[in-house]
This record gives sequence, structure tokens and C-alpha cells, in this order.
Amino acid sequence: MDSNFAGMVMHILAQQIAARVALVLYDRLTAAAGGTLTPDAVLRLGVDQVKAIGTSHSKATYVFALAEAVSSGQLDIEHLANVSDEDAEDSLIQIKGIGPWSAEMFLIHQLRRGDILPAGDLGIRAAIRTVFLLEDIPAIDEVRRRGQLWSPYRTYAAALLWRSLADPSAGTPAA
Repeated sequence: MDSNFAGMVMHILAQQIAARVALVLYDRLTAAAGGTLTPDAVLRLGVDQVKAIGTSHSKATYVFALAEAVSSGQLDIEHLANVSDEDAEDSLIQIKGIGPWSAEMFLIHQLRRGDILPAGDLGIRAAIRTVFLLEDIPAIDEVRRRGQLWSPYRTYAAALLWRSLADPSAGTPAA
């Protein structure tokens, strides 16, 4: 995405929907904003016009809350590239509608951080179950514990775990 603001908007829109649908919503919002997605453009649109692109009222409110936080200076989203992973995530989750998953996806995909393991992601948890031959999907704390071994490359481990979901043979231990 062109800016960290636009990238975070994309991750809000992508919450609990298919990526291709989120991209359509993002393109519609960008068009409604006049071709460039900025906090001021979102604030000018208002929640109702953000919702009119086809997203839920909740997501429209979250996008608007992000725009307000950035515009007011509460969140210096463009500066997040210069702070630690923990500080960036802590700053993001202060904004209504941004939880750990959205913040971690932003750190991985927008800021290109190399040591992020989204332990709450159901796909990651399901892949760990398969790869480690576990009876049940592991709890978030167990995913974090196992992930400590992969630091400082947890983002790469996450990518491989996600890939194993697309290619089931990729996560199957050799016999």
C-alpha cells in the first residue's frame, strides 16, 4: 500500500473476510476518497459513505476511528516503522477496531517485520496442529511457546505454516 494509513485500512477491511473481497472494498474506498486514501479523505467521506462501499457499519466505524486517530496526532502511523514491534502493536491496538491480529498483519505485510508470529490466527494454529501431529488445535499460549524457537524468523515460519494449509503435503512430516 502507498502509505501506512492505507495499509492499516486494508487490514481493517480484511478482518474475517476473503482477501479478494477486501481488495474490492479497498479499491471502492480509494475511488470514493478521490483516488488517494488519506485520513482527511476518509474524514470527509464520513462513516455512512465508508459503509456505502459495501462494508459493515462496524468496519466503517473502525476505518473512521483510524482516520481520526491519525488526523488528530493520537497515532503517528507513518512513524511506526521506526519503533519496536511491541511498541508498534501497542500503539495500533489502542485504536477501536484494531486488535492483535490486525496489528500483526500490518507489521508483517506493511512494515515487513521479520519476527512476527500471529499466534491467534486460526490458520497458524491449525497448521501447527498438523505439523506437530497434535490432537487438538493449540491454544494461543502454546503457539507462542513453540514460536519462541523460531525467533528472530517467526514471520518466515508463519509464511511456511500458512503455505502448508494451501499445500497439505507441505506440512506432513516424512514417514
